[in-house]
Amino acid sequence: ARKRRRKRKAITAVVTVFVCLFVGAGVATAAFLDYVTNQLNHGDKTQEELDNIADVLSYHSNLTDPFYMMLLGSDARSGDSSMGARTDTNIVVRVDPLENQLTMISIPRDTKITIPGHGTCKFNAAYAYGGVPGVIRATNDLLGVEVAHYAEVNFDKLMELVDALGGVDV
Repeated sequence: ARKRRRKRKAITAVVTVFVCLFVGAGVATAAFLDYVTNQLNHGDKTQEELDNIADVLSYHSNLTDPFYMMLLGSDARSGDSSMGARTDTNIVVRVDPLENQLTMISIPRDTKITIPGHGTCKFNAAYAYGGVPGVIRATNDLLGVEVAHYAEVNFDKLMELVDALGGVDV
């Protein structure tokens, strides 16, 4: 009887440890996924910036109909606003989920456009004057499309991405 109680206590202890490990791993995974989701959806943007971006995005996409996405590569650097910030890379992507097809077009940064209140400017100035919403508006006007989603990478994040992938030896 004593051996049975000892065996039962040992099994109970082992099961308790495994349950605690399982629950702990689940909580840690959920916290990590929440962090990643937050970074992907918000990055370093303030709530006001996110609201302004949401105002110009066309959320007509239900991921079954074709939609447009804007990919931006900005020269913004944290802690150095002396040069302002412009987009060096402006790529419009048409995503067609039904045909499993992506079509990409790059808008050259020196493309001449008219920015309200600033006159004729280069396309990359839309970011300097209006941030992401300014670029999306300029894209919609220039190409006659409605951008539904966007992604942005700046110098600091690009360096982090390169380092995460193993870096580049120079």
